[in-house]
Amino acid sequence: MVFADFCGGGPAFGASLSRLARQAFPAAAPAPVPAGHTMLSAGAPGMEDVSRLRVRLYNLESRGGPGADLHVVAAGSGHFVLTTGDAVSGLLGTNTWGILGYEPKYAQALMKNLIFWTADGQPKPGG
Repeated sequence: MVFADFCGGGPAFGASLSRLARQAFPAAAPAPVPAGHTMLSAGAPGMEDVSRLRVRLYNLESRGGPGADLHVVAAGSGHFVLTTGDAVSGLLGTNTWGILGYEPKYAQALMKNLIFWTADGQPKPGG
C-alpha cells in the first residue's frame, strides 16, 4: 500500500498528485473510498470506525464543505491511497489555520487503520 498525502491541501499539489495517479495507473482511475470500506471500519482488532469524515474547521469555512475525501486505486495485489485533504499535519496533532485536511484525532485513527488494513492483507469490503 502506498499512501499519498495532499500536503496542506493546496490545489496545485493536489492536481499534480491526481495527474500522477492517472499516469501511474491508466487502467484504473482513483475512486472515492465508500463509507463502508474495510479500511474505514472498526471490524478488525485495533481498528476504529472512521467512516464519518472529520475535517478541520478551515475546510468547512473555505470550501463550504468537507472536501477531504480518500481515493483508492487497486494496483496488482496492493493499493494506492490518496487524499484530497491533508493528513500529515493532523498526525502531528497541529490545528494550524489554513490547512485543508483532517482533524488530528481523525487523521491519527485513519493512519492506524491503514497500517492494520495493510498488515491484514488489504481485505476488500465483505471479504
